[in-house]
Amino acid sequence: MTRLIYPPIELLYHVLDHNADGFNASLRRALELHRQHWSTSGRANDPDGFIALAPLAMAVLAREVGIEVDVESEYLPRCFLSGAWVGEISTS
Repeated sequence: MTRLIYPPIELLYHVLDHNADGFNASLRRALELHRQHWSTSGRANDPDGFIALAPLAMAVLAREVGIEVDVESEYLPRCFLSGAWVGEISTS
């Protein structure tokens, strides 16, 4: 479980430090740890592991402060990261 809890803390540190290289390296590690955790038998089909929510949240925050996120992963949907889907569905 530590491999899922610690990486977002490290990512936040890099966001606050405006360290793009450190952020992207830590994001790669976080996504690899996410994959390792959720790929084990008994977890592979659990929808909780389909998206790496905490790393995604930190990546969105990083983009908001001007850090370019150059990591791509199936666990980090680009449309969520960029906000491209916002406004496509009427909420009224």
